[in-house]
Amino acid sequence: VKDVDSLRDEIIIQDCFVDSASALIQEVYDKAIQKGQIAISDRIERVVQNRVIALLRERLGYGYWGNLKDQDNSNINAAVLEEFLANQQKLTKAQISGVIAKLKQAAHCTSKTALYNANKEVYRMLRFPVPVPTEPGKPMKQAWLVDWKNPLNNIFSIAEEVSVPTAGGEVSHRRPDVCLYVNGILFAVIELKKATVSIEEGVRQNWRNQQESEIPGFFSTAQLLVS
Repeated sequence: VKDVDSLRDEIIIQDCFVDSASALIQEVYDKAIQKGQIAISDRIERVVQNRVIALLRERLGYGYWGNLKDQDNSNINAAVLEEFLANQQKLTKAQISGVIAKLKQAAHCTSKTALYNANKEVYRMLRFPVPVPTEPGKPMKQAWLVDWKNPLNNIFSIAEEVSVPTAGGEVSHRRPDVCLYVNGILFAVIELKKATVSIEEGVRQNWRNQQESEIPGFFSTAQLLVS
């Protein structure tokens, strides 16, 4: 085993079922443990995380963005959202730019105290249509960020180890374990822990990451936190 992370990624990319993928991943980590490359506790958490990823990819059809630990990330992937707005909402480039600008403005949050209001405003934009200008003298077009009536029209994606710059805390970045996106918008953050660790630790981690000097802005679009 020369590179545990790369081998894990190769396994995930293959079209494996959940059980077979997990068996392969466990074998990789067992070999790495024998060579002293990782600790047993790390292997257990890794296997759990990869089972979740395999479930979402193979059973639920989520697109996989990969392991994003080596890049700075945000809660809005503009390219994916542009694709949805163009293909499903039939907006022009100018209209798309306007909608994304409104969403980013609503989601902008640099402090814990502003997080509640930002999240509430983003929820309103996700739940109800966004008015979009058309031509002078004509009614506004109603654009949806999520197609609630036809769920399969949406773009569901998953990413792991999503590295996010902090607002000046004791570390430079935080990395939520698994993040779920709908049309490029962060919807859910999942913190995974092995069975020997209290579920409260995962809850505390999600809570800590929302604090003033951490990554509160990342949670401004999140609708579900799971531990």
